[in-house]
Amino acid sequence: MIYSMTGFGRSEGSTENRSFSVEVKTLNSKQSDIILRIPSEFKNLEMPFRKELSERLKRGKIECIVQVKSEATQNLSELNYEALSKYHKDLKSVADQYGLNKDSLLPLLLKMPEALVYPENEPGAADHELCTSLLRKAIASCAKYREEEGALLEKDLKERTDSILNLLDQIVPFEVERIAKVRDRITQAVSGLNDVAEVDQNRLEQELIYYIEKLDFSEEKVRLKAHCDYFMETMATEPPNGKKLGFISQEMGREINTLGSKANHAEIQRMVVQMKDELERIKEQVLNVL
Repeated sequence: MIYSMTGFGRSEGSTENRSFSVEVKTLNSKQSDIILRIPSEFKNLEMPFRKELSERLKRGKIECIVQVKSEATQNLSELNYEALSKYHKDLKSVADQYGLNKDSLLPLLLKMPEALVYPENEPGAADHELCTSLLRKAIASCAKYREEEGALLEKDLKERTDSILNLLDQIVPFEVERIAKVRDRITQAVSGLNDVAEVDQNRLEQELIYYIEKLDFSEEKVRLKAHCDYFMETMATEPPNGKKLGFISQEMGREINTLGSKANHAEIQRMVVQMKDELERIKEQVLNVL
């Protein structure tokens, strides 16, 4: 089975004092690249969260956003009586000095710095436990998304690998014809040489055999089929297996390129081009495999 590196997961929950939202998004990347955004009051959870993300999601560009919102009752302010008393005394003195109306002091007092204070509300064990639980749920949801996306990728990769194997089988009928054409072309070229009085047929046959052996691509066909079979077997292993699939696809490319260079036949060349097209699509998809 294969997993995609593209995924998304979200979970929400709340305690008596806070509501939480955790989002996990992943994209393809060669290595593990974790971006974690978490409120400052929960910074002590950063390292455990990074470890959890790395161990569970393995590889890719991983972005985790933790949002925390305090409930309305926790946003209520309290009057700073000490500061208000001092402000009131100073303002009253100014009003007496300049003959100002003292009835309008209250709105002005409430606008003074630190006239209102907010009680400290440090997150407790329940907040930490819920936030950690929500992270795990978001990761599980993201992993499920990756699995479903991976199933689609696996289906596409199998179809394209099968297509390469089918094209490889279609080459067989043209192999005998290809060798015969090469032999005839060389023989006609030699017989057309005006300055050659006599050709040693035994030596000519030896040279033909040597040249035709250089054009033989039986080994490349065997290796390409073996690479395709290994590619299929690797897809069935437990993830992460994306890097290994990438290495195998490179080997498949080498054999296909050698087939093309030895082809010397229009139909075989056409099939090699189709193989290359399928392989390029395989390589593009493998970049997103975990």
